Amino acid sequence: MVAKNCILIAVLGAVLLPGALVADEPKIEERSFKNCFLYEADGRVWLRQPMVYLGMWGVCEAPAFCLSEDLGKKFAPLVSDIVTDKESAPMRTEFYTDGMPRLREGKGALFLLRLQAKMRLVGGEAPVDPPPGVRPRRYYEMVSVRLDAVEPVTAKWISAWQALDEALREVVSTSLSPPGDQKRKRLFGAIERGSQALDTMGKIKVGEDVLALVVKIEPEARLVRGFQRRVAGQWQDELEKCTVRLRIDPNTPLPKRLGTKAGLELLTKSKSPAKFISEIKGSYPTSALKQWLFYSASLERTVHVWEIEQMPKAQFKKVQADAKKLLAEQRHRDNEQVEQWGVLLRLAPGDLLADKLILRGALVEKILANQTEPALVAGDVIIDYEHIYDFVMGDFDFARAMKWLANRVQQGPGLRVLRGDTVITVGVKVKDKP
Repeated sequence: MVAKNCILIAVLGAVLLPGALVADEPKIEERSFKNCFLYEADGRVWLRQPMVYLGMWGVCEAPAFCLSEDLGKKFAPLVSDIVTDKESAPMRTEFYTDGMPRLREGKGALFLLRLQAKMRLVGGEAPVDPPPGVRPRRYYEMVSVRLDAVEPVTAKWISAWQALDEALREVVSTSLSPPGDQKRKRLFGAIERGSQALDTMGKIKVGEDVLALVVKIEPEARLVRGFQRRVAGQWQDELEKCTVRLRIDPNTPLPKRLGTKAGLELLTKSKSPAKFISEIKGSYPTSALKQWLFYSASLERTVHVWEIEQMPKAQFKKVQADAKKLLAEQRHRDNEQVEQWGVLLRLAPGDLLADKLILRGALVEKILANQTEPALVAGDVIIDYEHIYDFVMGDFDFARAMKWLANRVQQGPGLRVLRGDTVITVGVKVKDKP
């Protein structure tokens, strides 16, 4: 009887033990990735997703993802050896910097991947980011990958992108100086360099050697250019904004592109999706169809131009209503007035910006309080930006720009004011909160 019980326990153990092991094994999860790049650290291949916005390049805090050793060997040719600072130090696994990405030897490509992955958690319940060059204790390991698309961003394209970014920064910094012929000359030079860089970005093609590399790894993977179109479009939008406000046109024409405001106005006037698309095709290059148009509040996502044609009538009406509201908010912002520091402020009009060669500012319309020694006088223009980021972010609404000015006053440096043709620093009194 004892022998039979021992045999029964052994049989049950043989049946139950594998089940127990399976229960303890990490769960396989599936996830999609877009515009990610591969890099090598600690002898393994890792995947990260960059954040890119007007001179800033970085990787936000996110779980660490690692390819299995077999997959790492397969995709090793697509590893991007990039650096992010002037000292050309190895790329860290997590960073956020105003330095632009560069391929270490100035050749090859930054490969951005779209893929579907199956992965498992290694080392704990929640993955964490590792210190530079160190494998994390907990991370996701990809055990299966389907490569859907690859976007090779060449070293030449990245160099042109850097030149465009530097030109835009120069336009912003130069616009802070007093008006004059030399200022106009410097602004024209920077705008021209930016336009030439954009022209170069549009003409660069991927070499046959790079294409062959991708095909060898995954013959079915599509080659795309979405990241490059989006980045070039963002930078061009800001450069165009500068040319319009300064009324300085480059000798090298900017690529024709559907601007956000023009697209919204066309959308609100179109009687149907078909009419809207027909107008786009008749007035803009085919690349305009792939542009994103605006963020639709009713759809809670970004709308691309090509989507409009496929929209049901009811949805089209909702998107039109969102566009009308956005344009109305813009018109309100352009005419908004604010009482601050004992004066009445409004956005500086276009003629004044072009005459003084500044990109944006708050015009002092009149003095509201009796002041024996007013710090600000009627006609002053308060320049409400200092860097490219202030210029871009403050353009969304006047209240945001005014908040930036209030913070500047609180911190002590005073306001940068254009009085006549002279740039001065003006200190204003801040009322204590009750």
